[in-house]
Amino acid sequence: MKLLTQKNIADLLGISRATVSRALNGSDEIKEETKAKILALSKGLGYEVNPHARNLARKSVYKIKAYLIDPIQKDYLNQVYKGIERAIEKNTQFKIEISYNITKTTEYESQLKAIENDMELFEQLDAVIIMPIEKLKLAEMIKKRKLNKKAPIYILGLDINNRLRKQYVGCNHVQSGRLVANVLNETVSKDEKILVVNTIDDYISSMQRMDGFLEVIDNPDRIIRIKSPLQAKEKLRETVINLEVKYIYSQILTSTLLDKLDDLNIKIICHENNQDIKQAMENKKVFCSINENPYIQGYVITERLIDHVMLKKTIKSDILSIRNEINFLHSKEDYWI
Repeated sequence: MKLLTQKNIADLLGISRATVSRALNGSDEIKEETKAKILALSKGLGYEVNPHARNLARKSVYKIKAYLIDPIQKDYLNQVYKGIERAIEKNTQFKIEISYNITKTTEYESQLKAIENDMELFEQLDAVIIMPIEKLKLAEMIKKRKLNKKAPIYILGLDINNRLRKQYVGCNHVQSGRLVANVLNETVSKDEKILVVNTIDDYISSMQRMDGFLEVIDNPDRIIRIKSPLQAKEKLRETVINLEVKYIYSQILTSTLLDKLDDLNIKIICHENNQDIKQAMENKKVFCSINENPYIQGYVITERLIDHVMLKKTIKSDILSIRNEINFLHSKEDYWI
């Protein structure tokens, strides 16, 4: 069967193809009576607008604003950014402009203030991406100010769907912590001390990981915690030597740990997956990495946005959880001390 075109519809109605195109694209520049005839005939013939062709014809620019966070964990933000940019580069049929607002994880009030200051601009945007630091206050703001009525909102990293139905892509940080505990339960004896280096200031992931970790780890009384990045830098070596720690669960500053403890017989499990960590795994200083795939999170949330906003596709599920990736470069027996 020959593909039905806008020109076919125009010929049947005795009008120009440009008039048909304007009607199908919702233009107000033609009479309502003419528009109604075009839409009725198009529907009756089963004609559907090709969103790719529509975009090329309009040469429109889609505007996106992304509110991202800069966590203490090295390279996380960079990987998210690369994922977002790669998805945009891939969809060359669309003209997309994206701007970024970056906030430290310890400054959740700054993120909320930035969003509030931009509220009047939301109506000019085609979509908004938010990595929330404080999900309760963000959910309250979205609901109170009806921000989702101004522009579609896509949530990255921390789910607020239990309060508002939003498009969400992220990983399960609680499950990440459980995976770390399971690896250590299998690798380390139940009496061996484990030093945990995290931060109470990270609302995005550290607290949730610790919940999962403490839920599963054998003999939690042996866990020693350093909860401050500053403390980690100043007292780390002293703590490891004095308490005879051999295993470390690092949520932050893993590269710093490696530098300060390079001459000590310690083994580290972490969530990072940058070049420093890969080299440390080759050197058997890092024995496992539970990678939460921030690059894939950034890429997928942007792909879903493009599918929904620009291609007008129906997305079946509001929630998409990215699976954690467990990286061992050697068998676990190589890491027993």
